[in-house]
Amino acid sequence: MNVPPEIARRAIELDGGWLRAAMGLDDPVTVTKVEQIGETRGFSGRVTRVCLDGAPAGSVVLKRPSADPAVRGLIRSFGLERRETHFYRHIAPDCPIRLPRILGVGEGSDGPVLVLEDLSAARPGDSHAGIAPDDAGPVFDEIARLHAHWWGRAVPGVPGLGDGPDVAAFHERCWPTFAQRFGSELPAPLLKAGRGAGVVLARARHRLAAEPATLLHGDLRLDNILFPDVGAPVFLDWQMVRRGAGAFDLAYLATGSLTSHRPDEMHRLVEGYRSALVAAGVIGYPTATAWRDYRVAMLFLFARTVTAGASLGFAEGVARERFSRALGRWVGAAAGCGALDALLQGRLPEDP
Repeated sequence: MNVPPEIARRAIELDGGWLRAAMGLDDPVTVTKVEQIGETRGFSGRVTRVCLDGAPAGSVVLKRPSADPAVRGLIRSFGLERRETHFYRHIAPDCPIRLPRILGVGEGSDGPVLVLEDLSAARPGDSHAGIAPDDAGPVFDEIARLHAHWWGRAVPGVPGLGDGPDVAAFHERCWPTFAQRFGSELPAPLLKAGRGAGVVLARARHRLAAEPATLLHGDLRLDNILFPDVGAPVFLDWQMVRRGAGAFDLAYLATGSLTSHRPDEMHRLVEGYRSALVAAGVIGYPTATAWRDYRVAMLFLFARTVTAGASLGFAEGVARERFSRALGRWVGAAAGCGALDALLQGRLPEDP
């Protein structure tokens, strides 16, 4: 079997015996082909397709830790790998949207490895290329189904959006590095106001963590969505799963993946999402509240943007190009809904 070196490096999880044990199979398994899916480095880890002889599934997908030790350490410090494993084992079976089935889990060369159903024949989304708002409706509709199902319900083992490090302090630590790397790409008023934005960003997170909360994907962008020829989109990469205001997922998808953010387009998508919630049985969530939550979530995403820009490997090359485009989209989306003006004034969009 010919395995590219960047895939095979200390990869005990590509051995037939390892896969047999991880999948709980009785008969021997032989690996016949291995191929990388997507990029070999990334926050969410490495995704590898493995073809098999002797297994019920002719091929599986392995979700392996990032090849970058620094990224692996950051992910591990937040418990994200274990959280994703918990999600697939205990929460995914009660989710009404399309997900890859978990077929096994084991300890690999660099940490825990998920063995998942192979859905790689579906077309992968591309956050860098983006999607027009008019084409994003099916994704918003599916996320509304997920949110409605978990609306107001406890989700054991999943942290709330308000859990974690102090936002204001973390933003203050990350800001100098972020400003050095990407300050030239920010509007001058935002560069000036950014350092002291931690307090209002912490207020935004507090608002988004309030009840009624629901299950959030937490990293909803096109790179984590597959589009089959037939049927609904498939949602991948659940390391960042959280519980909080559903509008967080909407804002995340809008800022990271939509190619346009005109106010009329965003109002239409948010209202479509709210209507889908109501149709699924959610009550007491008026249009004004949905739009408020969307704008607060858009503001809070500046904290996520600063953290990622300062902490992950986006400083140069293709990774920088992709991050810069995402940063520009956030500026456009935040300006279009009024969240940028609120941030510059040190207030939430709902404040007088």
